[in-house]
Amino acid sequence: MGIMTEAEAKTILDKVLKLSTADECTAQLTGSIEGNIRFALNNVSTSGVVSNMSSVIARNPGTG
Repeated sequence: MGIMTEAEAKTILDKVLKLSTADECTAQLTGSIEGNIRFALNNVSTSGVVSNMSSVIARNPGTG
C-alpha cells in the first residue's frame, strides 16, 4: 500500500473520532515506506520494500 493522501487520512481519523464516546479524544496516524537493496559480487541480489502504518487513539483522562 502506498502512502495515503491527506484526504484519505482525514477520512479515517474522522471516522475513528466519531466512534469515541469521550468528551475529548485524539487520534494519530503514522506511516513510512522504506526500501532496501542487498548486493553480492557487485550485483543486486535482493531488494524489497517495507510499508508500515500505525494508529494511536487516546481518550483524555477525566472525560466522558
